[in-house]
Amino acid sequence: MTDLKGKQIQDIKKNYGNPVIIRHEQEKQMWAYKQGECSVLIFFDGQGIVQFAESRGKCLL
Repeated sequence: MTDLKGKQIQDIKKNYGNPVIIRHEQEKQMWAYKQGECSVLIFFDGQGIVQFAESRGKCLL
């Protein structure tokens, strides 16, 4: 998986499209993507910058 840390929300949306789930926790967000056997979770801070991302399964991202 490409290193997403430090990317902004608009960069993620432009490159990967709309997530299947968006979860808000106070000012932070978690976006989830799923494609085939691949699941990706992306965690944003309050400024919309990726702090952490993890993938599971066979991902081509």
